[in-house]
Amino acid sequence: MLAEGDVNVGVSGALQITQQLFNGGTIDKQTAITIANVLAKVTAANGEAIKITRGLVNLPASQRSAIQSIIVPIVNAVQDSLSNGLIAIKDANAKASISAALSSLLVTLEIIQSNTGGAQ
Repeated sequence: MLAEGDVNVGVSGALQITQQLFNGGTIDKQTAITIANVLAKVTAANGEAIKITRGLVNLPASQRSAIQSIIVPIVNAVQDSLSNGLIAIKDANAKASISAALSSLLVTLEIIQSNTGGAQ
């Protein structure tokens, strides 16, 4: 699957943004660690989704939904934590950058779901 690496690319981008924000003093070490841990869970969930679907030429719609059901709640939980202040990021631009990276992951997952498996 060409799209299987797309989630990892999105996570890598989010990690780079997180590192830049930490290095710039915008977020503290604990916040950076929290974000990195959540992104690691997204990567692990993506790996599990790849294992489940590897070798399948046509993926039934129910399986495509299963992939999203694994990863989307994790990303949504991080976004909710950002919105509710559970992940403390004082700089509004930094918060917006991280939120945008997470939103990109969700869009990528939607694209994967719509393109995986070809015609049904």
